[in-house]
Amino acid sequence: VTKLINDPGMVDREVGSVFTPEMAKELLELMQQQGWQGTDEALHHYDTDYKHRHVISGFLKDKSVGSKRLVSMPDRISNTINLADGGIAYRPTVISCYDKKWIDLNEWWGQWKQFMFTKKITVDHDKGPVSVASLLVPINRFKYPALSEEEGRISI
Repeated sequence: VTKLINDPGMVDREVGSVFTPEMAKELLELMQQQGWQGTDEALHHYDTDYKHRHVISGFLKDKSVGSKRLVSMPDRISNTINLADGGIAYRPTVISCYDKKWIDLNEWWGQWKQFMFTKKITVDHDKGPVSVASLLVPINRFKYPALSEEEGRISI
């Protein structure tokens, strides 16, 4: 893995070929259904910037993405979730203990959307079942000053 990150070569595809414009539009609709603010701006950032970057060299290794916590904060909240009954919910990803398989990107995308937006989990008996998406909170731009005002406003 270290060699791949240090020298991704030909496997360093553009974000838009992995997280496609169709996926971005589906995600936009799901975000709007949550009542999240700034969804059009988020899609604009994807269309004009992120989808053209290379996944490893232009996104994952971008220190500004890291300093703004654009990936690590939602990952911290949704990767491995302790449930009220003592169980654990794992987000469909290769970096969690998620135990179901997917055969292609479309199958993974379906499982990810279901986990984040459709499935209900209980992390607090007093609050009852909630979607994983409802657990996400805006990134605090005072704690992470690299975040612009707009990025802070649209960070979920």
